Amino acid sequence: MILKGFHNYLRGSVRCDVMGIHPERFFNQCVKAGIAFWDICYVTPNRMTLSMSARDFRHIRPVARSAGCTLRLTKKRGALYTSRRLRRRYALLFGAAVLAFFFWAMNSLILTIDVTGYERVAPAEILSAMKAEGVGVGTRVSLVDASRLRNKILLEIPELSWFTVTIRGSHAVVDVRERGDTPEVPDHSLPADIVSDRTGVVTICRVFRGEGQVEVGSLVHEGDLLVSGLVHLRLDEKTMLTHASADIYARVWHQATAAVLLDGETKVPTGRKSVRYALSLGKFRINFYKDGRKPFDKYDKISNRYEMELSDGSQLPFALIRETYYEYETFRSAPDEQEQAALLARAAQQLVAGQGEGSVVSNLGLRVWITDRVLYARATGESVQKIGVTVLRE
Repeated sequence: MILKGFHNYLRGSVRCDVMGIHPERFFNQCVKAGIAFWDICYVTPNRMTLSMSARDFRHIRPVARSAGCTLRLTKKRGALYTSRRLRRRYALLFGAAVLAFFFWAMNSLILTIDVTGYERVAPAEILSAMKAEGVGVGTRVSLVDASRLRNKILLEIPELSWFTVTIRGSHAVVDVRERGDTPEVPDHSLPADIVSDRTGVVTICRVFRGEGQVEVGSLVHEGDLLVSGLVHLRLDEKTMLTHASADIYARVWHQATAAVLLDGETKVPTGRKSVRYALSLGKFRINFYKDGRKPFDKYDKISNRYEMELSDGSQLPFALIRETYYEYETFRSAPDEQEQAALLARAAQQLVAGQGEGSVVSNLGLRVWITDRVLYARATGESVQKIGVTVLRE
């Protein structure tokens, strides 16, 4: 019964009001013409209502006239008539088309791409190389050959040692691994000197190869020769060239200066705000507001992006964006000098500590002064570090 009712809905049916002196003649004529009807209901002895298919209704009027009956259509039902009523509802049809396209795109197109595992290689470079091979946002999933793409990308970007792409629905995840830096191995067969790369007082001097030029307690400047690759042989008064090697440590000095302008501006919120919404579909954005101009001359903006994920962790290719603009006014103000001086002092000391390159900076000094409404803070310190760089002899 349910299947028959669903069948009648798909093909369309009508409800008719039949009036006549001899209704039985109408039934006989319908059977003779091969017209099926059902759900007969007598209103009076000479009047009844019944249902029939929409296709049979097109041939029923001659049959009713031959039986001496009048026929009046009272109701239409079924998918055929429903579709006709919806033809003028353009917004509904457009929404249905968008929904159909969305479900098709969810299973057929790549709408979002995430790159993971990178450190030095920019994701834009990886995506650009993929696009050159015909894979990007909007590419059909069935056209992606992961094995061929991996071989092409590894040849295109030699910094990568591993590349793989995994597609989940319309979301593609690109996972890469970068090649490690190969340390440069010095050629010890070439003659070379060791030259100071900073100014300091030598505290430790251990020479393994070469001829030392400084002693503990010597003051050296940047560019001074520490160990020479030219060695004088004392026995026969000859010389030989070697690749100098040594561990030389010195007490070096550090200095850093920070500054801030004492005349500044203060932001004061006015209490006014404006909220805008937009829909992100892959790389496309649909704004739910007409005026694209900024709502205020001076404002702070907070953007919230609401994304949806499936149970397997893959993201859907659309997101709701909420942008809130808060208006503020600015007024000139003079910051507290003592507070700014304390902040600058800490910043300068942190800069000096960072110059220690792992060594403990000691004997920290600090000087604070004001010149032309500019507050300065200069910090100094010292640490013991290994000095000297290898320079090949010409």
